[in-house]
Amino acid sequence: MDKALLPKICSPHEQIFLDDDYMIIENPNVKSIEGKVLKSGVYIIVNCTGGFIKLVVDMQEVDISQGRVAYLMPRQLYEVRHVSTEFRSTVLLLSETFLQWLDLKRAIFYRNLSGKPIQTNYRGSFQRYVGICKDIIINDHSPEKKDVIYHLTKAYLLGMSHFMGFESEDVKKRDASAEIMNKFMILLQSSKDFHRSVCYYAGVLCISTKHLSFVSRQKTGFSATYWINHVTILEAKRLLSTSGLPISEIAAKLDFSSQSLFSSFFKKNTGMTPLEYKKQSDL
Repeated sequence: MDKALLPKICSPHEQIFLDDDYMIIENPNVKSIEGKVLKSGVYIIVNCTGGFIKLVVDMQEVDISQGRVAYLMPRQLYEVRHVSTEFRSTVLLLSETFLQWLDLKRAIFYRNLSGKPIQTNYRGSFQRYVGICKDIIINDHSPEKKDVIYHLTKAYLLGMSHFMGFESEDVKKRDASAEIMNKFMILLQSSKDFHRSVCYYAGVLCISTKHLSFVSRQKTGFSATYWINHVTILEAKRLLSTSGLPISEIAAKLDFSSQSLFSSFFKKNTGMTPLEYKKQSDL
């Protein structure tokens, strides 16, 4: 979650943090970001304790309802479609640095969560884990506190990955085409420099543009160009509503040679100009 959004969704007294790498938020005001497109810079675990929230993550619709826990990877684009008035949650934010310390890349955990959100019914485990960590952060003043949180978190995530392996049968059934599509979607959202060329992504994946287009249509029913344009619009909405950058800079970031080309593309796909959307988002 963008750090700039934290003051909007919660006050300082609602944040329980170990440092910049680890934070627990009780009942953030997620309703305040309804309708926005965001890109997380951290790993997010959402435990829904009341109501529901509807997201679109990696172009997939995700409903998180009471009694469910959702896991969202860093750099995933997600759109907050709808938040019920009864929505309540506990949210855990872990930085990528913290994840690197945990060294979970080789675990089932990382493979299962790479590029897609996963939900699980093992809510009680999260509640117990967070309860212990909150107690340690608030009451433990020893220098070993961070190490204890570190090991508790690693044990929790490894345990959950074990259960997720049973729930995510589709992961076991992936074929080569599915893996290509999965990597393509991750590249679309995680590249530092945005590209709008099918040729670029095919090159990174070491396949032909024809094969990438074939795989995209086979697995999703849409062309690779469709998904590039779709993510371009999502990124444009996110940058227009949260970045504060001039429209000309946003156009350049999204690989448009001019602001006018970007404006025409955006209006064609959304029905409004970038400036109109930006003003609407600021309301």
